[in-house]
Amino acid sequence: MSILERIESYIIQENMIAKGERIIAAVSGGPDSTALLYILKELSTAWDLKLHVAHMEHGFRGEESLRDAEWVRELAVRLELPCTIRHADIPAVAAQRGGNAQEIAREVRYQFLLETARSLGATSIALGHHADDQAETVLMKLLRGASLSGLAGMAPVTEREGVKLFRPLLRIYKDEIEAYLHERGLAYRTDSSNMDRSYTRNRLRLDLMPLLKTFNPGFVQAINRTADLIRDEDRLLSRLAEAEVQRIFRSVQDGPADSYIGSRAEWLKLDVALQRRVIKLILSYLCENQDMQSIHIEQVREAIAQDASPSLVLHLPGVTFRREYDRLQFARGHLEDAPPSL
Repeated sequence: MSILERIESYIIQENMIAKGERIIAAVSGGPDSTALLYILKELSTAWDLKLHVAHMEHGFRGEESLRDAEWVRELAVRLELPCTIRHADIPAVAAQRGGNAQEIAREVRYQFLLETARSLGATSIALGHHADDQAETVLMKLLRGASLSGLAGMAPVTEREGVKLFRPLLRIYKDEIEAYLHERGLAYRTDSSNMDRSYTRNRLRLDLMPLLKTFNPGFVQAINRTADLIRDEDRLLSRLAEAEVQRIFRSVQDGPADSYIGSRAEWLKLDVALQRRVIKLILSYLCENQDMQSIHIEQVREAIAQDASPSLVLHLPGVTFRREYDRLQFARGHLEDAPPSL
């Protein structure tokens, strides 16, 4: 089976796109996104796809970065595709805000892609993440400590702000992508910052993963198989948690702040894994705050489980939790603005 046939089969299997869709292709100019664009272009006739190229120039690499942007523009012209390019000075933004410049760049890039999709009426954004990226992501999450959802890696299809994001290359390995480009004589850009070992992901890719392959040459394939298994189990736990939220809690949406109110006695009957999932799900319903972490979920779980203090309040990012004996309440924002006790 050719690489194109494998990708099309994966697209169908994961229900990534529908015929006639308008799709934003995120193209950096590197081998992965360049191959993604050519592959989508090959599929566009049979699928009646309306493609639009989008490129974010972050201002990290000076003239090199500007040349990448111009190269992407020229590539879009050669393929007779419309193109949107945005320039940003992420180093200046990071200096002003503080924090990790790479994380800021990632968030600015996603916002650009979402804005472009909405402005053009596109339903989907195609991303060039591949199987080696998946292995790197799972390994990085493992090193930092992650929940089951984190170890599941990147999902083939997700949704953000009402726009679908899909990754058709997630089952394709880096060497296969490079072979696809080489066999067809297709040029691409090389990002010099990919060799900068000051970035954690680069050190992981350049140093740690080659070392792990000395223990198991099929390490990347093995970690991807594991991520697939974890993702299936993660989906099952999510469905079970949804059912328990419906059973144990009731939503209150007629006050100044939305709340979920439920029974501690019923919650305590759940396995610990489901307890965490139920808390995580309710918090996600009430707040999309990116600052919500596993430590917050564990704080709530321990507050519910312990017997020393039957009444307490926890203030989390964007959500307040109150326990009053058997009554549990999660409220959006400050609890003072929440509906009164029922």
